[in-house]
Amino acid sequence: MNNFTDDLYDSENVGKLPFWRRVYQTAFPDMVDMREHFNDRTIQSKGYDRTIILKNGKNVFIEEKFRREDYKDIALEYISNDRTGSPGWVCKPAHADYFAYAILPAGMCYLLPVQQLQSAYRYYKEVWLTDYPIIKARNTDRDGRPYNTLSVCIPYEKILVILNNQTRVSFSLDPDYYRLDNLAKEVICRESEQSSLRFGATKK
Repeated sequence: MNNFTDDLYDSENVGKLPFWRRVYQTAFPDMVDMREHFNDRTIQSKGYDRTIILKNGKNVFIEEKFRREDYKDIALEYISNDRTGSPGWVCKPAHADYFAYAILPAGMCYLLPVQQLQSAYRYYKEVWLTDYPIIKARNTDRDGRPYNTLSVCIPYEKILVILNNQTRVSFSLDPDYYRLDNLAKEVICRESEQSSLRFGATKK
C-alpha cells in the first residue's frame, strides 16, 4: 500500500534528479531556466510541478509523472480517489501544458501535450476502459484512511499515434472557392471576419 506522505517525498526526490534538466533542454532548445514548485502548495494545487522559461519570455508549465518499472505502456490515472470519486490527472482540468512522463529504468521521457491527451481520453474512454488493463494502487491519505487510485494502461505506440492524429484537423472548403478571382476571395474573407466580430459582440 502506498502512503500519501511517502509518495510525495518520493516524487520530490525523483523531481530533483539531474535528468529532468537534460530532458527539458533537449525538448525546448530555447530554454534559459527552469523552476521547480514541489514545495509551493498554491502552484501544486493548479496541477504543475515545474516551469520552463524560454528565451522569448514564454513560460511552459509541466506536470511530472514517473514509473519505477517499464511496462511498455503509459498508465493514465482516471480516478484519483475511488472513495471520493475525484477524477485523475488525465481527465481533470489542468493548468499544465505538458505531462512529462518518465520511465525511469528505460531512460525515456514522453512529453504528452495536456489538451490533446485529455481530448483523446474523452474520445476513446469507453474503448480504453474495456480493452486495456486497469491497475489499482492502494493508498492511504494524510489521515490514514485507505483509498484506491485507478489507471488504465495504454501502450506507448497507441498513445503516440493518437496524439499525432490530434494535431491534424480536417475541414471543408466550397469547391467554387478555387474558381473565384482574388477580389472575390477578399470579399469572402472580409464577410467572414465581420461575421466573427458580430458573433464575438453577441457572446459578450
